[in-house]
Amino acid sequence: MSLGPDGIVRSPREKLAFDRRKGRWVAIAVVVMVGLIVLVDLPSHVTLADRQGDLRTFQKSVATYLAGCNAGLSDSLAAYSGIANGSSSEVSVANEIMTNDEPVCTIAGNSDIYDLATMAPPNTLAHFGLEFATNDAATWADPNAAQMIKDAQALLSNRNDLAAITDIRNRFQTMQKLLAETNSTLQSAAAQLKMNLAPIRLDGIYQLPTSLR
Repeated sequence: MSLGPDGIVRSPREKLAFDRRKGRWVAIAVVVMVGLIVLVDLPSHVTLADRQGDLRTFQKSVATYLAGCNAGLSDSLAAYSGIANGSSSEVSVANEIMTNDEPVCTIAGNSDIYDLATMAPPNTLAHFGLEFATNDAATWADPNAAQMIKDAQALLSNRNDLAAITDIRNRFQTMQKLLAETNSTLQSAAAQLKMNLAPIRLDGIYQLPTSLR
């Protein structure tokens, strides 16, 4: 006879039967736990409408994160254009505008650009390659828009600064391409989801004088 863990004295045969029953209950408990874990991990059914809504939200986030930089770029280039075409003589004001606006287009100076650069698509849109859209959009801002503002600021001091002129022209082309690629990626996803999606528009660069494009 032996004393079991439950305080009951059992014969060897009774103890063997008790241990077998205990083992079966443990095995059943393990199976139930595994089943629950699998059920929890199974994704809920995602509809086409769910994915369409997620893509609209994703695109809106990209556009929202870029809005501050786009506005800052627009203000800075408008300030430069005013000096360049003679409609304004307030060089110090234009310079201050650019000094304040340039950080707004950087990851370090604007949390929106940081959030854009680190944003991941939702799981429902994981196979559409939307990370390329966020990378292109973030690159539109930092370094390109930020450096364009710096170039314009350099031209306030020297209208014939060849390095600044060359760089600003190159960045104008690069930024147009990056925005086109961002929209292309989003439009490709929209087409696969059978939906219409208006392109993101960033008009800040068009404040740049045509002579520098």
